[in-house]
Amino acid sequence: MISKRRFFILIMMMFVLLFMFQFTQVVKENGNTYDTNLYLQKKENIKMSECQKRQKTVLFIGKKEGKYGKVAAQWCEYTKRRLVTFGSLSECPEETAKQSEIILIQKEAVASDADLDQVLSYTNQGISFVFCNLPDVHTIAMSSRWRKVLGIRQIRQEAVELTGVNLFDGFLLGGQAIYQPADDKEKEERQDLPDHMPWYLLESGCKTYMVGMLADESVKNEQLPAILWRATVGDAKVFAVNGDYMEDCTGIGFLDAMMTELHRYEIYPVINAQNMSFANFSGFASENKAQMKKLYSRESLAVFRDIIWPGLCADQEQSGAKLTCFFSPQMDYSDGNLPDPQQLIFYLKELREKSAEAAISLDNFGIIDPLEKAKKDALLMKQADSRYQYGAAYVTKAQKEAYEKVLTQAPFSTVTTLVGDFLEDAVVAKEGGTMTLQSITSDGISHTYREDIRMKSLQTSLAYSNIVFDLKQILWPQKKEDRWEVLYEKFASNTNTYWKAFDSFKKTTVSEADRKIRNFLAMDYSDSFEGNTIRLNLFGAFTGETTWFILRTHGEEPEVVEGASIVNIEEDAYLIAANQQEVTLKLKNKNELYYSLSD
Repeated sequence: MISKRRFFILIMMMFVLLFMFQFTQVVKENGNTYDTNLYLQKKENIKMSECQKRQKTVLFIGKKEGKYGKVAAQWCEYTKRRLVTFGSLSECPEETAKQSEIILIQKEAVASDADLDQVLSYTNQGISFVFCNLPDVHTIAMSSRWRKVLGIRQIRQEAVELTGVNLFDGFLLGGQAIYQPADDKEKEERQDLPDHMPWYLLESGCKTYMVGMLADESVKNEQLPAILWRATVGDAKVFAVNGDYMEDCTGIGFLDAMMTELHRYEIYPVINAQNMSFANFSGFASENKAQMKKLYSRESLAVFRDIIWPGLCADQEQSGAKLTCFFSPQMDYSDGNLPDPQQLIFYLKELREKSAEAAISLDNFGIIDPLEKAKKDALLMKQADSRYQYGAAYVTKAQKEAYEKVLTQAPFSTVTTLVGDFLEDAVVAKEGGTMTLQSITSDGISHTYREDIRMKSLQTSLAYSNIVFDLKQILWPQKKEDRWEVLYEKFASNTNTYWKAFDSFKKTTVSEADRKIRNFLAMDYSDSFEGNTIRLNLFGAFTGETTWFILRTHGEEPEVVEGASIVNIEEDAYLIAANQQEVTLKLKNKNELYYSLSD
């Protein structure tokens, strides 16, 4: 039996707990400034660094508007190099070639033995080359000049079957990667690399970075079919790429890695931004009711609120990412089920508690006129009495031009960055006078071998990733694999596995990345080296903004003397946070070993 005194104490304790709980909720509600975008950037003209003032010059020989020419142009823009282009070697003045840091060349620009003789002449003068692609195996077999230029000793087989690909440690960031399917399921989902290639045996002194793997495991690494290598030719280095890896943005990271192999150290600017976003977040109206009830036994409002949103939050907590949700108030306005303003308020509050960002999606079904959709979206925001200012918009490449007028009108006129499928054009870029473009680098669900190489390459070149999971396929599934539990399992597994090696880089919302990109595009720099000291001078960077660099070395580690801080990414790779216009770094040898490019 409980005494009156104990009963009274229990009642008081319950009252205190109830009061504390209610008080906490009141404070939480009142303190949640959900209607303010903490990450909104000021919409202003984008500055670009001046090409003609750049310290380093790169020569490209080939088709300027072709795939290799575009990759060369992107790489030079991002690394602040001046690019000079000629259609053939014969068009290029010798003095221009001598002044270039390196010559990038495509096979189509080598039309004769005279061109190969010119390449050999330049290598004897210490001018290094990157062959972005190679001629066919028959051409190489018939030409001793081609074999000499590329460092090929022998053609063992014109075509050999590969069981996988080995990307060695130390070339791209992220460590060694072996791309070899463990079973039929992995082969079906991930294997998209060539399974046959010429088997070239290289001269002694060549260094391989990526090789094909064979069923015969007794073959030593140096004897395996070379995919990517460096040969010493004359007094220079020649890099060769046996494949199509230089045809897209993968080539940008390859070029940075090659320059690292060419020099005692390599330092270059990066964005340092890791985005994770969800496009077409449509938890505001009951859409596609029949199919949602069939698949999930509930309407789409409940699917988003009870299933999708908790899953996204769980993945965010596990990965440490900062979320950006691109709201699509209604995917299909023609169904008559209008969005609920209270749902908008609910998700704005939820995002604020997660330090996440709300953005706007310009994708839709059923409405052809973009202005009509924008008016309907704006009506929902007005009904919710929302004054939230959106800084980012999701739009497909096909729709971008149609939505240009929309982005000049409230409430979307504050948008400063566009996210979409622009990767064929650029990874990041200036859009018009006041906006930036951020390309989707992964959907987080598909992660093939080629996509993994591309991801590592972009992390190497830009310290940048932009994962965008489009939720439209869940609300409007096209096949049975479009169920939430199937897609979420892949997304969570991939994002918490393949991106782990890059945890040193900054987790950002899309608008935070926008700020970094603006600074990245505006800044320029020069570097010099004397003794064991690197001196870095910055120009054009935003006042008070940290500018980021990656420094790669060969057995040496940096010490800050002035103007920066350092984070170790991995062996011989460092993230430099420059907070002053002049930065001084000192290199010290970790192992007291002398590094030579001939090693």
